[in-house]
Amino acid sequence: MYHVSRCLRKLEGLSAAPDSTVADQVDAALNELEQAYRQPSEGIVALEAVLQEVWRNRKMRGPPIGHFIQASVERRQEVLARHA
Repeated sequence: MYHVSRCLRKLEGLSAAPDSTVADQVDAALNELEQAYRQPSEGIVALEAVLQEVWRNRKMRGPPIGHFIQASVERRQEVLARHA
């Protein structure tokens, strides 16, 4: 799951970033992940893998970044589920 690992590295780097572009960077990382998969079901699985790793990683799961990532991933999974 190369694409999941790549996305996680980007998100982990953002967990310590204090600037206001973090939301845009989270969206960009998740967009890149979604675009790596052709089938919506594959994207859902990849997003779930990212979410699980975020909650395992102490640096990323703390507020507010962890909650923002969770909300973003869940919203994207819902959209993909409608297209699956």
